[in-house]
Amino acid sequence: MRGPMFRSWRRHSRRAAFWLAGFFCVSQLALAVYVDQDAPAIRDPEYVLLQDMLRDRIAEQPGKPVAMFLGSSRVALGFDAARARGDNDAVVFNFGIPGSGPYLQTIILERLNNAGIHLDVLFLEVLHPFYNSTGIRSLDHSLLDGARLTAGEASGLLHYGKPLRTGPIRRWVWARALPSNRHQAELRDALHLDVYQPGQGPPAPFQPIDQFGHRKREIPPDYWQEFVNLAHRQYDDYFARFELDPAPWGRLTMAIDTARARGTEVVIVLMPEGTGFRRLYTPQSSQGVADVIRRLREEIGVTVVDAREWMDDSGFYDHHHLLPRGAAVFADRFRTDALEPALRRRAQSSK
Repeated sequence: MRGPMFRSWRRHSRRAAFWLAGFFCVSQLALAVYVDQDAPAIRDPEYVLLQDMLRDRIAEQPGKPVAMFLGSSRVALGFDAARARGDNDAVVFNFGIPGSGPYLQTIILERLNNAGIHLDVLFLEVLHPFYNSTGIRSLDHSLLDGARLTAGEASGLLHYGKPLRTGPIRRWVWARALPSNRHQAELRDALHLDVYQPGQGPPAPFQPIDQFGHRKREIPPDYWQEFVNLAHRQYDDYFARFELDPAPWGRLTMAIDTARARGTEVVIVLMPEGTGFRRLYTPQSSQGVADVIRRLREEIGVTVVDAREWMDDSGFYDHHHLLPRGAAVFADRFRTDALEPALRRRAQSSK
């Protein structure tokens, strides 16, 4: 038979568990607000790293025109900004973020503007699967990590596409509900809880990446086929047919209009593709992508650089991500066919 001491212990245990749970919930709420509103380096360290690198490059060349390439992993791995600059007296920077689509790109541009970073030339990648509504899922919703957004930035997702896609919203909710779990590595780093001896510990995040934002990723040939298979699983469905999705198209046109209003020369770029991707196009999907390019040129009035056929297969490891040697070849042509003409147009328009 349970006595008075046991019943008293049980009451005290329940009370302690209640207060512990309450303290945990309150601490998570406070931490969520802090991460969401006041800790961008914890919420989105990849963006902060690139923003600070871009700011440093601008500080090294004060008064020089700034040309930035914003895009997905195709840009992050494929654009050697330092090489593309060549002898041009300008700041050239790669702001490629893997998985970055139309929604995140508009967020990034607004953040840069709020940070006081002015762009003279913006090269903006258009990766057509992001704009195709015929796939089994919305690629932008599938790849967007909502946890990197503030509450205000994430609120736009409620009206982004029909029917409502909840993937990035769920990821934002989970990150704010349990920030100590979702942002554990960033919080530990901020609190200096992980201290390693020289030569020990994990590599720095987002490495390898040079000071101009280019991620030089050497992939041994033995792994190429594995990456090829992954790429085709991710993208093949978007090459059979093409129907323009109005939601990402709206974000794209908004980004173009906003950048132009701030005095930025905008150039749309379609990154190189290997024959393994180019042969996936059907007549219907080819026409759909061609119509998008036509609308950008004729209706929006923006310069479009279609670089899909610029590279042979030796430059890729998976038919759409460039190896460092492929990125160097691409940079040389990009300098003459895209960068220098854009810098000239910008110089003429500012006179």
